Amino acid sequence: MTARQIHVQLPKPEFYYTLDQVGTILAVSEPTLKTMLHYAGRSVGARPKDKILAINIMPDGEEPQWRISEVHLKRFLKARGIRYSDRGIV
Repeated sequence: MTARQIHVQLPKPEFYYTLDQVGTILAVSEPTLKTMLHYAGRSVGARPKDKILAINIMPDGEEPQWRISEVHLKRFLKARGIRYSDRGIV
């Protein structure tokens, strides 16, 4: 009996950018970037379209480390009319 080869296609893992990486991508300073963020669980109300959703990756009780998912960064860029391209390599 021969082993049957199975091919499974997994989704591309989501990338989480640090604030300084996003600042570099957008060519803005960190204080300017912080005015463009909506902090999940900290900011009041629904996220406006002109704000980027920042997510704390640390457990409760520890100093927050904010990250921005690739999906939310792309959504922000699209809302601002900024074109981007995916290189397809990591």
